[in-house]
Amino acid sequence: MTDSVQASWSRLMKWRTECWQRFGGVMDFPIRSPQEELTGLLGPQKRVLDFGAGVHMPFKEPVLRAAAVYYSLDTDP
Repeated sequence: MTDSVQASWSRLMKWRTECWQRFGGVMDFPIRSPQEELTGLLGPQKRVLDFGAGVHMPFKEPVLRAAAVYYSLDTDP
């Protein structure tokens, strides 16, 4: 049997308000595509293993554009 900790509704709302004041709403976060994120993380001498890449290998182009080495692995030939 596990012990459960119950938080009161007012305490939960207080935490929620503090989070909103500190970070803003969900719609305030910048939206970036995985390709944009890869471009910022990669550079020469980096290696990427795209596991489950699929036939289209959607991350291959941005990885190669960043001068990194691209490897793909998929169970489906």
